[in-house]
Amino acid sequence: MTQYSRFLAFSAAARARLPEITTPALIVQSRNDSTISPESATIVLDGIATPASDKRIVWFKETEHEMLCDLEADDVVMSILNFVRERAGAGDAQ
Repeated sequence: MTQYSRFLAFSAAARARLPEITTPALIVQSRNDSTISPESATIVLDGIATPASDKRIVWFKETEHEMLCDLEADDVVMSILNFVRERAGAGDAQ
């Protein structure tokens, strides 16, 4: 089995298990990502069983794949912090 076929098998297995995820989920994705297809964020969001009120995608426009090291890193971090604060009951996220 080639590395590529292993990757495809892994991807299929991971996708099949998406419905097992029920925890809150924040997906941060760049529309400019050349490593991961932006459509994958929607596939994950639609595939997980988390209630709609506890899952979302935050889209970024400028950053590439390494979001925490790129142009919008501060915004990515704030999106994550706000999501965690909302779930932790810390009141209005800033």
